[in-house]
Amino acid sequence: MTNYSKLLGFAMLVSLMSGCATKTPLTRSLLTKYSVQESDLSNLQYYVSSKIKMSREERSVIRKSVDGALQGNESVFKEDVTVTPLTPGISEEGTFDHIYVSFEEGSQFKFSLGDDDRYYLQADGTRTDKEGSSQEANLGMYIFKYRNKEYFSKDIELIHLLVDKSDLSEVEREAHKMKGRRINVQ
Repeated sequence: MTNYSKLLGFAMLVSLMSGCATKTPLTRSLLTKYSVQESDLSNLQYYVSSKIKMSREERSVIRKSVDGALQGNESVFKEDVTVTPLTPGISEEGTFDHIYVSFEEGSQFKFSLGDDDRYYLQADGTRTDKEGSSQEANLGMYIFKYRNKEYFSKDIELIHLLVDKSDLSEVEREAHKMKGRRINVQ
């Protein structure tokens, strides 16, 4: 069986009945079983296993002088971004060690191969420094870059990639077209 046939079979398995098919964790073993090459990772449909919730906060202080006294006004802007469970995504780049999945244009999350063979969400960093009182609440939280801004999240350890899988077993198939035969004319 050729690699192309195995890939085609895997792609059909992944895409068949996407609405009612069972989602299963993406593992390196599954990719090996279906002979998926690194260059084929961008042809698969991915799903996120659990909710990803990121937040950011901006504080600004407007100071002005009124009747010779300095007055300040503080404003706070908060934004939450959520990727719900089973949100579909595509890979724009990746290797067997790290797959970068986009759930909307301009976004990209890194999923890395874990010790148990699954691909887990990886943060861009962790907040370890104190940058003013507004940042102290984010100490120890995971940092994600989204739309050129820093967002913070927690509890990402179990978030992993899923793919569709039906109850069908692996089917090997070869195609051959007979050329036909002619009689020998003397």
